[in-house]
Amino acid sequence: MPDIQWFPGHMAKTIKELKDTIKLCDLVVEVCDARIVRSSRNPELQEIIQGKQRIIALNKQDLADPVVNQAWLHYFKDRGEPVLLLDARQAKDAKALQKLAKELSSDILARAKARGRVSRPIRILVAGIPNCGKSTLINSLIGKRRAQTANKPGVTRQLQWWKLGSDLQLLDSPGLLWPKLESREAQVALGATGAVKDEIMARTQLAGELLYLLTGLYPAMMADHYGLRREDYEGDSQLEINHKILSQLAADLGFLRQGGEPDFDRAADHALRQFRQGRLGRISLESPQV
Repeated sequence: MPDIQWFPGHMAKTIKELKDTIKLCDLVVEVCDARIVRSSRNPELQEIIQGKQRIIALNKQDLADPVVNQAWLHYFKDRGEPVLLLDARQAKDAKALQKLAKELSSDILARAKARGRVSRPIRILVAGIPNCGKSTLINSLIGKRRAQTANKPGVTRQLQWWKLGSDLQLLDSPGLLWPKLESREAQVALGATGAVKDEIMARTQLAGELLYLLTGLYPAMMADHYGLRREDYEGDSQLEINHKILSQLAADLGFLRQGGEPDFDRAADHALRQFRQGRLGRISLESPQV
């Protein structure tokens, strides 16, 4: 699969703005995709928010492997980093995040009060990669559909402040990638979860690599759903694997072109949609141990 590079102008602009705006923020909620925790942590964002108190919000936990979810929870807790598993659509999860944010902010307010400062709202930056659920989380927190959302990356294009009662202010930010995605594993993870626009990617190659990866991570699931087994591809190149997997998938699903040729595009779209919607089961592509 050719290298995936997607770093539009609004992302570069936002990174510059965040370097100044972060000074106004007391706390950072770093929203990660629970299925790809490692790949959904932007190294440029880490540089900008270093030194700030933060909460790691592992969103889309309902789509991720529950065993791996717990492993990530322990991973961050062992490092003393505040962390929450959540589904940003659920009000109860948003309330749990709000409660934790207030607890972590109490020291900030106490220090401000000791210096004689007038009470003010705690300012929280909500940041993460595209399509990780930042705006959905903000809508759940404020209880209204105000931040624009969609199941695709690049909807939020600029920084925007929202009030949460009288004691919290939330800064919604565009989903941010970084200029060069050097790791093939990260490219597949980000592409498969929809963090990168489908229009700029080779979907058939992405779907083939994803399905082959899943034959190793979840062999029983892949055998049951699609009859795919990793041992069937021993010695093949990645291109040969992609062709074999999508040919079998297209034939099994009846996705054929005129003349009986497999429709690779339909098969790829089907596989990606099934994964993204959780129809294959709860899947994590990355764990702390790997």
